[in-house]
Amino acid sequence: MVAQMADCGNICELARRHDLRPSQLFTWRRELRYAASAVQGANQGQSDPMFVPTVIEPVAPPASKRKPVRRTQPAPVPVVELEIDGVAVRIARGADAGVIAAVIDALKTAR
Repeated sequence: MVAQMADCGNICELARRHDLRPSQLFTWRRELRYAASAVQGANQGQSDPMFVPTVIEPVAPPASKRKPVRRTQPAPVPVVELEIDGVAVRIARGADAGVIAAVIDALKTAR
């Protein structure tokens, strides 16, 4: 893409075609110039660096084998909360009165 910048009349359009920002292309060009000048300084008389063509192929998304999300119902909001000897009992709306009485009796006798 940096090589295309030399022949391109509109850098912003080139960047948009490749989903980049123009500043990224300018940064790559500047870094390439720094690298080229460093190589030329270290290797006087050798050939200039060359661009290597790249091929970008679209990647197919992996097949999704996700399990369906099971929706759980939120816990009912307690209507009555009892605490007997450090044990908290939360009673929700619609709870069976017989079960509630049995739980309370069991907590009282366990003391």
